Amino acid sequence: MGGLPNFLVIGAAKTGTTSLHNYLGQHPEIFMSEIKEPGFFVYEGQSDVAQNIHRRYPFVTDLESYRALFRRVRDEKAIGESSPQYLDLVNPELIARLHRYLPDGRFIAIFRQPVDRAYSYYLMTFSSEEPWSRGREPSIDEFVRQLRADCHRSDVLGQGVSRGPHLAGSYADRISLYLDSFDRSRFKLCLHDDFGADSRAFLRDIFEFLEVDANAEIDVSTRHNPNVVMTKGATRILLSRPNPIRFAARKLLPAGLRVRILSSIADFKREVPRRLDPDLRRELSQEFRPEIHRLEDILQRDLSHWLE
Repeated sequence: MGGLPNFLVIGAAKTGTTSLHNYLGQHPEIFMSEIKEPGFFVYEGQSDVAQNIHRRYPFVTDLESYRALFRRVRDEKAIGESSPQYLDLVNPELIARLHRYLPDGRFIAIFRQPVDRAYSYYLMTFSSEEPWSRGREPSIDEFVRQLRADCHRSDVLGQGVSRGPHLAGSYADRISLYLDSFDRSRFKLCLHDDFGADSRAFLRDIFEFLEVDANAEIDVSTRHNPNVVMTKGATRILLSRPNPIRFAARKLLPAGLRVRILSSIADFKREVPRRLDPDLRRELSQEFRPEIHRLEDILQRDLSHWLE
């Protein structure tokens, strides 16, 4: 159908999809939607649900608005958008929408070591000010409790996303629903490991899949959407929530100066979060052993290093 993408980056969350979205957008033969994560194929016709989800940009819930994301397309060969929700919340209704709107679409998915991805998601809830995390600091003990509780919960495809760090249960089940519904040739299934090890080679492989110039020059020097956590809860509240100090600054300071001051405070108070202890990471990874083995079969890749 005209005015729609011909490929989607479907996830998973916290596997580098934001960086991939931005790198793909640099390619002269690729058009990427300006808004990342429109989530249309999940939330079509569900504006009331989409509006209640805490996020920076609203989900797109009607076809006209979704088409508008691609109105600037010229002669690009590959037209895409990136919404990890398409893997997190895949269900038969989403699959039916994809068959209806993108009958010839292609799909890109990235998979990451599950404990690393879970920890990254947990930290993201603090850097993005999820409602439940406001005024609190990250805790390794809390992360472990949430992860273990989430691993053992009942997970039904398409019934919502857990607020725990595991995020969405079995990705083997989720990608299998796609593979059972579309021809395998329409999928590029990737590993976050490869993205981190050699991003240029990773991108060349994606470009070949999308049938665009594999040797296009892409600036990969910037890592997009890294996890950063403010060191003090008070600073996080100051910068991200309505409060008297922010109100006074808005009244008394020019906009440009106000932005520079707030940016300086954020830069000073943010830090790269510490890594998980290797022994703890190894212990937690055993919780995912069956899932990892299922992904090995699907991807035809040795993932034994994910358990080390």
